[in-house]
Amino acid sequence: MPGRSLPDAPGKDDFIADLALIAQMFACLMECQQLGLRLKVLNQAMCPRFHTDHLCCRLVTTYHGPATEWHAGPVTDNNARVQQLQQADVALLKGSGWENMATYAISHRSPALAEPRLLLTLDPVWQD
Repeated sequence: MPGRSLPDAPGKDDFIADLALIAQMFACLMECQQLGLRLKVLNQAMCPRFHTDHLCCRLVTTYHGPATEWHAGPVTDNNARVQQLQQADVALLKGSGWENMATYAISHRSPALAEPRLLLTLDPVWQD
């Protein structure tokens, strides 16, 4: 399928090794055998409004461009101090699906973009 492979470029092997290591650590932490993976180049904010994800936890890292903005507290808290991850930070964003902790999920959004952003997200997938 077109667009399903990474082009040859300097650092490709190191990039793939980093993806594999992050995925292995997250799968171990979440005690799951499978992960949902999204690696995407974004030219505009994917989710410009503060929101929480409806899953237990999502791993997020930005390889290039501005990183995810977040704050602790409800999505509607307009007085919350907005913080921003740095490029290459690895964040675990607790979602509303975390058992008995829906009200303490991490509110986050995509930053405004002045340049393209390379974003990786990983979601745990459990088999029934």
